Amino acid sequence: MIRLVAPLTIAFGALTLLTALAAMMVAVPFAMVTMITGFCWYAERPRTPRRTGLCGGCRAGCVECRERIETAG
Repeated sequence: MIRLVAPLTIAFGALTLLTALAAMMVAVPFAMVTMITGFCWYAERPRTPRRTGLCGGCRAGCVECRERIETAG
């Protein structure tokens, strides 16, 4: 029985490393895809800059911006 301890320890250690490697091969790509998707979503989502509750001057020209332009001009 004592003679089996060292080989079993080595075998279980190798299995642990293989399991960790297999988990990383699955988990790392999923994590990368999640981070890239989140970044792309954040970068592409429409944002309206706000200053004191009003639109900060977007390209689309919201109603508040057009009203300010018309009253100023």
